[in-house]
Amino acid sequence: MFDDDYEDDRPKIRAAVGQFEAMLKKHETCFFDLATYENMIEYYEDRNDFDKIEKVLDFALEQYPYSSYFLIKKAGLELMDKHYRLAHELLDRAELLDPSELTIYILRSDSYLYQANYMKAVEVLRYALMICSPESKPELLLELADVYEEWEHYDEVFDTLRHVLNQQPENEEALSRMWYSVVLSGRFEESIDFHTALIDKVPYSYWAWYNLGLSYHELGMYEKAIDAFEFVFAINDKSDLAYCDCAESYFKLKNYNKAIEYFEKAIEFAKPYEAIHYSIGVCYEKLKNYHKARQYYRKAIAADSKFDMAHFRVGETYRKQKQWKNAIHSYDRALQINNGKHDYIISCAEVYFKSNNTEGVVKMADAFIKSINNTVSFSHVKKIMHYLFETDNFSKALDLNHKISEETEFGAATFYIEAAGLYALGKKSQSLTAFEYAASVLFSGHRLAFYLNPALLNDEAVQLILEQYKK
Repeated sequence: MFDDDYEDDRPKIRAAVGQFEAMLKKHETCFFDLATYENMIEYYEDRNDFDKIEKVLDFALEQYPYSSYFLIKKAGLELMDKHYRLAHELLDRAELLDPSELTIYILRSDSYLYQANYMKAVEVLRYALMICSPESKPELLLELADVYEEWEHYDEVFDTLRHVLNQQPENEEALSRMWYSVVLSGRFEESIDFHTALIDKVPYSYWAWYNLGLSYHELGMYEKAIDAFEFVFAINDKSDLAYCDCAESYFKLKNYNKAIEYFEKAIEFAKPYEAIHYSIGVCYEKLKNYHKARQYYRKAIAADSKFDMAHFRVGETYRKQKQWKNAIHSYDRALQINNGKHDYIISCAEVYFKSNNTEGVVKMADAFIKSINNTVSFSHVKKIMHYLFETDNFSKALDLNHKISEETEFGAATFYIEAAGLYALGKKSQSLTAFEYAASVLFSGHRLAFYLNPALLNDEAVQLILEQYKK
């Protein structure tokens, strides 16, 4: 934005800009005073016209080669174009002319940062901190925090922001960034101590109270988190983020009605968005008010038709009410958006199973086979296998088990599944071989085979194997 002096001179500056652009078209040499060049640069910066800024700077530096301002501006443009060596040369010249100008060190640090030379970037800023005035330290420390964050040195980010706030307890940028550094460094206990002490200095800082509340929440101290958030509301009653986080604390305490109240408050002070509606839906689902839950899930879907979790939870509410057809319809919508989500596949398979739709169970087994990877949970495997065995789809179960054995490290469990499937297909000899190998590796897992195929429990040969390996 233009400052007051700039606003007052705008007609004069526009005239200079018009003259400059006319001279460019005629390929004439430009001559302006230093202040006019500076104002023209600001004019073009306001319009993000970097080509014109570069042209102005070329003429300005030809006329005023010892202006540190123009050298620094030119260096900034060279950095944007990744001309690092040239940028450093310009900054070196500027430093000789004005060694106390902090922008020189910030740009030099930025250059090293862009090249992932984090140690040099830190070194430059630490030197600048040694020579700068006390008033300039917070700005440089925030730059240093940027470098540490890019470097993924999150403890140093926390320490640097804390240093800023010790000097300027009400520095909003440092306060607003502090929580992110707490999460990344995991220093929640220190955050509580620090923000408690900070609040003694600035009791009306809603950011300090907010960070304190988040730290309590993260450590499971939900009542204290709520108390802190209440102070946030007393200071800033339009803090939608704090309302959401307070609602989450009530949710953790299983006080779902209070959680709904605070989520609704968040909507009052922010543009309604799908995440809040979804969260309210979850609260109503916890209260077993499935109709109301669906209303809010559908509000979330109205805001984002590809919100697969909302479609899925609509299906879950129908499943809990044993409305199988409606549940399957919602699960299908979720799977159309995210066809590799194991939770969706298993829930849909369960509903097909409970509604005696064997073809649907097989369809979900095929979807599961396609989605198998090393992140699949064994509880999901156990469920889909149960549905396949209960619907006599033994061959499909073995196909799935083969894929699981290739993609996961479930080991002996897959041999127990194989034993159960082969036994169901009448391949007793092969089944016993698989069962014996599994028992030799993981004896305690044999209950899985009995769960899938109880007939194994009554087989004498199986009992002999168990006797052999139980010790």
